[in-house]
Amino acid sequence: MDPEAIFEATWVQSLLDGALETFRSKSERKGKGEHVRVFEYFHLRDEEKLTYEEIATELGISVADVNNRLAYARREFRAAVLEALRDCTGSEQEMQDEARIVLGIRF
Repeated sequence: MDPEAIFEATWVQSLLDGALETFRSKSERKGKGEHVRVFEYFHLRDEEKLTYEEIATELGISVADVNNRLAYARREFRAAVLEALRDCTGSEQEMQDEARIVLGIRF
């Protein structure tokens, strides 16, 4: 890998790690710890990805609750990533450009 690509990959991972910690902290303070666990079960497992049904069984909640908690968690994690990007970019345009790279979203 070329040094620029290594730097970019490391920077993105660092940004996402920080945003994940922000998301976890804010969610726990709001009493939304279960939302974090659903997000982690679905997105952060090293093992095979679990289905909504398997997550529901594991956590003792309904599939609809898994869906709702995951939707909330994705919104909050995305907001944490965007907040982190705003903190380390010089302009709204630069933040939006980086968001396209990191999250694949357009504004």
